[in-house]
Amino acid sequence: MGMINTWKQTFWGIHQNKPVFLFKYENTDGSYAEVTNYGAAIKSVVVPDNAGVFRNVVLDFPALSGYQNDRCYLGATVGRFANRIANASYVHEGYRVCLESNDGPHQNHGGCNGFNAQVFDFEINGELLILYLRSPSGAGGFPGDVFLEVHYTWSRKRELGIKYIARTTVTTPLNITNHSYFNLSGARSEIWNHKLRVASHRVLETSPDYIPTGKIISSEEVYPHNGLSLGENLIHSDTARGLNDFFILDPVRTECGKSSPACFLHDPETGRTLEVFTTYPGLQIYTGDFLNSRISDDECYGPYEGICLECQFYPDSPNHKHFPGTFLEPSETYEETIAYCFGLSR
Repeated sequence: MGMINTWKQTFWGIHQNKPVFLFKYENTDGSYAEVTNYGAAIKSVVVPDNAGVFRNVVLDFPALSGYQNDRCYLGATVGRFANRIANASYVHEGYRVCLESNDGPHQNHGGCNGFNAQVFDFEINGELLILYLRSPSGAGGFPGDVFLEVHYTWSRKRELGIKYIARTTVTTPLNITNHSYFNLSGARSEIWNHKLRVASHRVLETSPDYIPTGKIISSEEVYPHNGLSLGENLIHSDTARGLNDFFILDPVRTECGKSSPACFLHDPETGRTLEVFTTYPGLQIYTGDFLNSRISDDECYGPYEGICLECQFYPDSPNHKHFPGTFLEPSETYEETIAYCFGLSR
């Protein structure tokens, strides 16, 4: 009987007196995924193209310092509440809860010291990597202690699975996602040639600062030609910006016993593909318009070098009663999943 494959850990540095590690799971074909317990972040996903060339298809930093200094959430687990909460506040049962603002007057991704800036404890159980975090009451302004687990798996089929499990001591809104920037070319290039197909016919209308108005509109108003390249859609939509929009996913369909993907990303030049499956009701698609992350003294990631496919609940949902609820009760368990499945087109 052969040895069971497992995550291998390497010491990577220190953050606030806590050890940071890099975890790697490699398949026999040479494909692999790397995760760090700093921000429970995905550092790399290395997969082949049609010519058999292996490249990393997520934007990353070579050293821990890059993540410590980054403000664009490369690869990170974000929360307590992914995306924006208007005016950094919400009302629950007649009481206004004031949160930390970090995006003008609003809060984004849980505030200045969200999950992305925390060192997680960890456990390796064969093919399963479990990252643990206790978020104390008052973090980002949110009530209640939250106990979070992030489960990572990497399969022989080149599927990176994520499961979020959380509990709270006090009723609190919760919305957790991954913020990887994907570039299936595996190179430093803009992503406009990538083709994206989204299983959505509706999006949230937003204000100029990306706050939902509460109105739901047709996805064709922001993404008119589903399946064309991102660059072609930019031209056809007659807009000077990329995408930073929340797509409401169509009702789940099953094909051969498997749920259909929330979206499908394809790089025609390399043949690499990415299917995203999720239990979340929506997907924030962000083409990195404001990406500005320093790789080294001489290099910096810039706008449109990666696309984020952030599976999550509706942004600003605590302030919109007709949006799906995001309040977690002490008697409940938060459990949501995301799967990034990498493949090739022929």
